[in-house]
Amino acid sequence: MTNSPQRQARINKEKLYSKRGLGYAPINTHYPGASLHHLCVENNLSFCIFLPDFLHMFYTHNHNTGRGMDTINAIALSVLIEGDDQFL
Repeated sequence: MTNSPQRQARINKEKLYSKRGLGYAPINTHYPGASLHHLCVENNLSFCIFLPDFLHMFYTHNHNTGRGMDTINAIALSVLIEGDDQFL
């Protein structure tokens, strides 16, 4: 039994995240123009939020060093609570 291309792509991403030590537990659903951001909550990187690409790329951050994580996490939670149309 073979997987559909979409399902196989999701499985491949989950394997990559696992290999990097990142979990895959999205809080919201994917939409066109979104990229996945892993929240760093008390050193747990399992929770993730889909953000608009331009926001995710504009705010530089690094999970390993913690640089910029407070800013991008605050923006990610704001997008989750209030919606991403506030940034358009």
